[in-house]
Amino acid sequence: MTSGFDNYAHHGFNGFNGTLFADDGGGNEPKRDDLDKPSASPASTPQQPGQNAPVRVDTGRVENGAVRGLACLKGIKINTGSNGKPYAMGQVSVPSGSVDFRIWGAPARMDDGVYSIDAKWHEYKGSWQLNISSFTKVDGDPADYEYAPYDVQLLGERANRIIADRVSPDGRRLLNLLIHGNGNVPDLDSEFKKAQAAISHHDNVRGGLFAHSYKTLHFLAAIIDCGLYSGIPCDDRSFRDIVLVGGLMHDIGKTIEYDGSSMSGVGKILSHRIIGAERVILMRDDIIPLIGEEGYERLLAVMMQHHGEFEETPRCIEAYIVHLADSLDTSLTTLSEARDGATQGEPVRVDGFQLV
Repeated sequence: MTSGFDNYAHHGFNGFNGTLFADDGGGNEPKRDDLDKPSASPASTPQQPGQNAPVRVDTGRVENGAVRGLACLKGIKINTGSNGKPYAMGQVSVPSGSVDFRIWGAPARMDDGVYSIDAKWHEYKGSWQLNISSFTKVDGDPADYEYAPYDVQLLGERANRIIADRVSPDGRRLLNLLIHGNGNVPDLDSEFKKAQAAISHHDNVRGGLFAHSYKTLHFLAAIIDCGLYSGIPCDDRSFRDIVLVGGLMHDIGKTIEYDGSSMSGVGKILSHRIIGAERVILMRDDIIPLIGEEGYERLLAVMMQHHGEFEETPRCIEAYIVHLADSLDTSLTTLSEARDGATQGEPVRVDGFQLV
């Protein structure tokens, strides 16, 4: 079978810039601490001058507050004002959101793209917009400035702590291998932090795949920490490594199955389960020294069988538990998104249930 990785293009990501799950080379076994509690989000503040940083679209806007940075200007239209002079209007699109803009005295033609801008906030008829005073078109991928509601850097730091406290050194090396590849199998770190989790269902936003993977990991860590399931070997190092690493990596094939918000050419033929399993198979000789041959087979089962009754059914407890955590996050995220889009008091329908 031709590898789905052969023609896969890599893209940059203006998100978590740290190394994700790098091999620490340490030999210490992890200690099982309580789950990290989410920290409160800092209060939004107006963007401070910073020429190379992406603009932020936050709630802490101040009339005439200065904004400087990089943004994608899109939907640009050139109109003529009452004074007979041209002005441009459209949207500033950045990972933290989007907002309308105006450029007074604009040129006769402007193309959508990435710009370095100087601007000030202005409230007009109850809505905020940016009045851009100067701009320069720069090289950049507009896709890097799509709306990204998740703080991938924060989630990456939390995931790192969960892994460091619960996964063995060999398990951490396995995770590093699955994300970063082995030289022949490519590094998917950037794509993992950028991709959507779905085309039209849960977490179908930039960074949604990593968010879904983190939430699945969080649920799995809670199961590991509970200590009340006597028939589940939560104290077994190999079991913990396969469940937690496999849970975080269960959808890694979506980095190749999807191309932005569409199915890729490979994804139209192969599902993410097969693509993820292929990645494991291609690195078999690197994986077996870390978790053994049976561990390798159980990891493959997680990659192939996490959809439960809808496709290939789970045949080992690791695949079944990852399936449960995966399904729980999918349902809760679907519920959250449905309620976010509903009017107050309006019932929503999730998994066949009508809920208020």
